[in-house]
Amino acid sequence: MLRSSSAVIASLLLLAPPVAAARGDAREERIERWRADLQQLATELPKLHLNLFFAQPREEWEAKVADLDAQLDGLADHEIVVELMRLVASVGDGHTAVQWRNGPVARQPFPIQVHPFAGELRVVQAPRELAWSLGAKVTAIGGKPLDEAWKRVAEIVPHDNEAAVVANAPEHLETTWIAHALGLGHDRDHATFTVVTDAGEAKELDLGPDAGGQAKFGAEPKVEPLWRQRRGEPYWFTVVPEQKLLYLQYNRCADDPKRPFAAFVDELAKAAEGATIETFLIDLRHNGGGNSLVLQPLYRAIGASKALRGKGRLFAAIGENTFSSAMINAVELKQGYGALLVGGPTGGKPKSYGEIKFLELANSKLKVSYSTKLFALLPDDAPSVLPDLAAPVTWAHWKEGRDPALEAIARFRAGAK
Repeated sequence: MLRSSSAVIASLLLLAPPVAAARGDAREERIERWRADLQQLATELPKLHLNLFFAQPREEWEAKVADLDAQLDGLADHEIVVELMRLVASVGDGHTAVQWRNGPVARQPFPIQVHPFAGELRVVQAPRELAWSLGAKVTAIGGKPLDEAWKRVAEIVPHDNEAAVVANAPEHLETTWIAHALGLGHDRDHATFTVVTDAGEAKELDLGPDAGGQAKFGAEPKVEPLWRQRRGEPYWFTVVPEQKLLYLQYNRCADDPKRPFAAFVDELAKAAEGATIETFLIDLRHNGGGNSLVLQPLYRAIGASKALRGKGRLFAAIGENTFSSAMINAVELKQGYGALLVGGPTGGKPKSYGEIKFLELANSKLKVSYSTKLFALLPDDAPSVLPDLAAPVTWAHWKEGRDPALEAIARFRAGAK
């Protein structure tokens, strides 16, 4: 039996209040769960961190907590996560951070990757259908000039110095919901990147979530330089006979159980003794830290080997991604073994907090890292460990497959002769 349309509408109207109430109750419960997490963070982090208020007074922290609490009712989950990131980043400690990548909002990247080069932001990876954008310079995101977009993302990136922002801001800008929460996306999943090609043509990339099918930067370089190879491995080395080079890329301060570092160093030392080596480069440019003690077998090998410790022969490459224990290793190599540092400023600060532990928020299960120890590697309060030989990565280096560190070493060695 068919019912009249008026009867159907009447029945829907009768059902509407309970449905709306149910939705309202669920929404209220969601906000209360976030509110409980915020209060847990606000209460526990000052107790757990060695010195949470070294850069801002407690009153300022508490005011920010109260302000966020008042905003919660009008925020979506991804916006709340970003505001928690902003709150924790305001501590001013590069090790104290919301671990958002494994949080309740899954990371959803745009289909492009961008990389900073001396004040520029370039597209270095894109899907096949946007291959024309490879190498293009980003000038705006979501209609906001790049300087403004960069300023917004810097507010949510925990950092001890500007080099750390350079290292970490691109991944945030490449994530759909972070861009939206920063006012750079027109909805949760979409944003427009304005770019200028090498031909000087301004175009817009209207981007949604990555559907896969990414292609690396064109056909160039024909040969990937050593410093851009095998970055997913914890450590590896090679001898380049024609350059009389022993190259060690040390990407994680962690022992690989499949190839323990001590055994790895034995292999490296044997290779060095059996070759003519004039340059030994330890590359820390991709190393975000871990356990600084893992490198000890290498120190012993350097001390025991003439091939590895010759004057003007030992170098360590550093940059914005050199952080935490990797920065400690760079300083140890310089102070203890006479290594010359080459590259750019480290993303870690030589006098800073570290030795992290984690606080898990009860409802969202977000983890927040916090520092338990103060490190002072150098007598001054410099923002970064600086290189002895400056070798910034430019767009030309990237595009042409060149290594600025090896070029700087070659210039140094030529001048020393």
